[in-house]
Amino acid sequence: MLRNDDKIIPMQKFICSPDKLSKIRAWSIAAFAFILAIIFYFYFSQLTKNPSIGLVVFVAFIPVYIGMFLAYFHNPESIEITGTTIIIRRKITPRRILFSDINSIRKAEEKEMKGVIRASTSEGGLYGYTGLYWNRKMGDMWWYCSQRKNYIIIDTNDDTRIVITPDYPEEFMKNLPAEFSGLSLK
Repeated sequence: MLRNDDKIIPMQKFICSPDKLSKIRAWSIAAFAFILAIIFYFYFSQLTKNPSIGLVVFVAFIPVYIGMFLAYFHNPESIEITGTTIIIRRKITPRRILFSDINSIRKAEEKEMKGVIRASTSEGGLYGYTGLYWNRKMGDMWWYCSQRKNYIIIDTNDDTRIVITPDYPEEFMKNLPAEFSGLSLK
């Protein structure tokens, strides 16, 4: 609980569950990379009659697992609303958005999210959907999403657009404190 102008404001937590596609994709890629590494290890060990060559090929798959490891730590787990901040909880450093920095918060319309493509700094569906995305209608957007539905758009005063996906967007919107300056709920 936080204190704001002698009012006690409870923290609200909203879970961000991954969608089925990202779960399937993560396990499939991990299993495929592991099986492929083992096959290459045995193939090149037999082909060259030198197990160290097979080991070199097996080690070549390490960057795939490092990428998967990093993507896992960027995936949003929950979103918290405190007295002054929206906090996007991840396994690494959380992203904090002060209410005083927010211009508007609204639930996205389905047609707004059509045609979204990810930029090169994005993780597109392995464990979630995080990073820089773009579409013609809305331009650049920073996504902290765990699923491909329940989109909420946060526009900040510095023209940054942030997209989040709590499991229950209506509950999230109801729990936003509307008394903070610069915040307009749409």
